[in-house]
Amino acid sequence: MFWDVVDELDVRAEQDEQVVEYVAKEKDVKVDEEMKEEEFIKLLEGDERIESMDLKAIKSTFEKVSRISALASQGQLLIVPRHCYSSATERSGVRKKNVVERKRNYES
Repeated sequence: MFWDVVDELDVRAEQDEQVVEYVAKEKDVKVDEEMKEEEFIKLLEGDERIESMDLKAIKSTFEKVSRISALASQGQLLIVPRHCYSSATERSGVRKKNVVERKRNYES
């Protein structure tokens, strides 16, 4: 029973992360290494899906997307999720045609 609860929480956290990423993509929010967490949250404000969400899920998603962007800007990431494509990925030489959506990872 304990593991059922843990599994349910993991699924819920992943779903929240996907919602945050989707809303960021809808609002054309580009995360780079200079963006602060507060700015990210402010840019997502106004969407009822975000307003009803736990702040920890939003912060966790920002941390993950920010790490991806930082790796891309350092040239350490060859494939970047489309919603993370920013000036950082342009500077690292990652071409848009090589960018794939995270969605593929969730389908498998």
